[in-house]
Amino acid sequence: MYDSTLFHYKRVIKKAPLYENIYQNAIITINKFESIDKRISEASIFYKVNPNDYFLNYNLGKWYGQYKNNIDTAIYFLEKAVRFNKNSKEALKDLGVAYGFSQRYTDAVAVLQRVLKLDPNDEQTYFNLGLTYSFLGEHKSALQYFEYLATQFPQNSS
Repeated sequence: MYDSTLFHYKRVIKKAPLYENIYQNAIITINKFESIDKRISEASIFYKVNPNDYFLNYNLGKWYGQYKNNIDTAIYFLEKAVRFNKNSKEALKDLGVAYGFSQRYTDAVAVLQRVLKLDPNDEQTYFNLGLTYSFLGEHKSALQYFEYLATQFPQNSS
């Protein structure tokens, strides 16, 4: 039934391409498909109509990075997503990780610091910052993040 639902969403965007809720609803439906290629293909149809939608950009960035290991394309979409929603913790976290994978460590630190301002209790971000600082060779900073992680979240420390 997901294909049928998307068929109707596509009809709606032809008549009302600026109706923002349709893009979020389409992404919810598209996420039901197991195939990442199918997800990307379907989302790309909606993206052609509205390339400025946060949900489309975030999900395309996530899929290209997490499932296709296409980091440059992931960064492209995630940067756009962050432009449209500057306080999206999820988009910022994924963008920080993508920067790390592409060895843009200084950019990763800046983005991950923004995540901590939004959510100072995000354990994964402390870990990612520790790793990033270690890749930068800033071992004192890396150690501070790992120690903070171990003291604030001891149940998850090894």
